[in-house]
Amino acid sequence: MIKYIAVFFIIASCSANSYSQTSGQESGSPSSDTKLFWLTAGLGAKVPTGLLAHVQLTYAWDVSSLSVNVAGTTAVKKTDDQVGLEGGLYYGRLSQSSNSMLRIAAGLGFLDLVRIHTTYLGVGGEAEAMVKLGPVGLGLMLSATVTPKYSYVGITANLEIGKLF
Repeated sequence: MIKYIAVFFIIASCSANSYSQTSGQESGSPSSDTKLFWLTAGLGAKVPTGLLAHVQLTYAWDVSSLSVNVAGTTAVKKTDDQVGLEGGLYYGRLSQSSNSMLRIAAGLGFLDLVRIHTTYLGVGGEAEAMVKLGPVGLGLMLSATVTPKYSYVGITANLEIGKLF
């Protein structure tokens, strides 16, 4: 599973780089020195099967971003011990046009398994595509955290609110 996560992030990184090289500076697009800040809230699914609620704060400057996030998860099966919190502090890169944004980020992640009262540290990452509609954005995010004992993959549909231009 780790190799699939790695392949996804490599493809997303190449796509974001290609997007930034081809999109150019459109009329009304953000300048390279724009500072952005937004709050993200999302709902989605996690693997193994379960539900996911995600909250994140992101600050972006030029083509860089810094985000902190927390996600609460719940399992469909009562025997799933991967129920609890997931989160991280991620540094990333972004590419944007006047009405869209692609972002990929990675950093320190954690999984807190409530049922077995254990927290694991690992590497986390996320890739996001967003459509910007003024101060509101709609996005889709794939996130993952890999620790020595457990791995986590989630996908959320997000609502972003803040300074997106």
